[in-house]
Amino acid sequence: MTIPKLAPEDLFCGFVLAGLLLALSIADLRRGILPNSLTLLLGVFGLLQSVTVGRPAPLDALIGSLGCAALLLGLAAAFRNVRGSDGLGFGDIKLGAAAGPWLGWEPIPWMLLIASALALVFILTRALWRRHLDRFEKTAFGPFLSAGIFASWASGHLY
Repeated sequence: MTIPKLAPEDLFCGFVLAGLLLALSIADLRRGILPNSLTLLLGVFGLLQSVTVGRPAPLDALIGSLGCAALLLGLAAAFRNVRGSDGLGFGDIKLGAAAGPWLGWEPIPWMLLIASALALVFILTRALWRRHLDRFEKTAFGPFLSAGIFASWASGHLY
């Protein structure tokens, strides 16, 4: 098995993406919020990547950003309507919007599937460990979204 070679601009973009996602994840775990400044920075660097590297194409980046935000906003509204409480914070929606310029629109479903699967495994593992499932316990979703974003970005750049 050979290790794929990354172009220098892909390597730089990967480090920027990983660093910002790590900072966002730490903030969400510690304080329960995704800081607007970091989320905006993530979106700006994603746009710069799209314009300079050309992956994804700028139109795909815009569609990815708007589409992911709309999808997450719709899920949040549906959850609130059914359960009467918030299931996603607005920071998660903004993080999804900032992922669009990095990914484009095509990998968004995979990104959300990865994030949701990781969150589900975490919650089930925590419940098994505690021997109790608290349906109302809040769990930061930002770290799982971040993992899904990075995995989706890397899969498009490494292979």
